[in-house]
Amino acid sequence: MNPKHLLEIFLVLQLAFNVLAFINEYFYEFGNKEVGKQIYTKDGLIHLFEHNNYVNVPVPPNTEVTYVSVRVNAINPPKVDFDNESKSLSIKYSFLELPISSYSLYVKGKPTAG
Repeated sequence: MNPKHLLEIFLVLQLAFNVLAFINEYFYEFGNKEVGKQIYTKDGLIHLFEHNNYVNVPVPPNTEVTYVSVRVNAINPPKVDFDNESKSLSIKYSFLELPISSYSLYVKGKPTAG
């Protein structure tokens, strides 16, 4: 098989994976969405073989995170957690799942005394 055919096959497979990755939308929430104001947003992609993904949320000084929402477009639902102590979001897939997906992160916070 010549290199041109291999490239064509690769591009077709890549397109198929990208289309399949956005079939389902999964929504996760942590905290109280009625409290605080927006302090951070981020959109990102998760590629093939990236089964464990972490996003560090930059929180301004003297600010407490009050709400986190995450929208993930994927074939399978990932395990999503927010660690308020380390201010990090994790999006994890089983090694038997295709992790190709996209996500949108929205974080709210409120000022703290001090």
